[in-house]
Amino acid sequence: LKMNSYKYSILKYNHSKLIDESINIGILFFDFSVNKIEFLYPDSLSRISGLYDNLSILELRRYLKLFAEQTKRVQKTLEKDSLKFYTEFDTIIKENYLVTDSNSLVFSEIKEGLASNIIALKKYIFNQYFSFYAKEKSFIRKDEEYLERLFVSKLKSKLIPDFTSVIR
Repeated sequence: LKMNSYKYSILKYNHSKLIDESINIGILFFDFSVNKIEFLYPDSLSRISGLYDNLSILELRRYLKLFAEQTKRVQKTLEKDSLKFYTEFDTIIKENYLVTDSNSLVFSEIKEGLASNIIALKKYIFNQYFSFYAKEKSFIRKDEEYLERLFVSKLKSKLIPDFTSVIR
């Protein structure tokens, strides 16, 4: 079996530096067998929407999409300079994604290894970090709009058909 090199780093959302609490939101994955870099993230982020009152999921999703777009640009650069691809993973992150500061988005330490099937491994790693995002349970919103619709439907069910046209 031919073993191929890979490296990856997890993108984390760090809501507060003070409490050092973070949640995994993406993976920057380098596949050396085909000289390819990919940024992967879960489709649904609703799992983290309830964690912090002032977290904008729309803003976070926008950042994740920007990371994915930037990764496509980085891929084109790396195709011209494959040596950099192998040797400067840290530098690629620092120059193209995030600077080290008090930012809420941070990349983890780089993890690396060898595998015979990088595609299967990448899927496995993604599932290890993000499979619980897919298992989110749907819930019924029980806000004012929900209560109003429930009230109107109950009221309609109790009234004589002639009067239901008066109610929305």
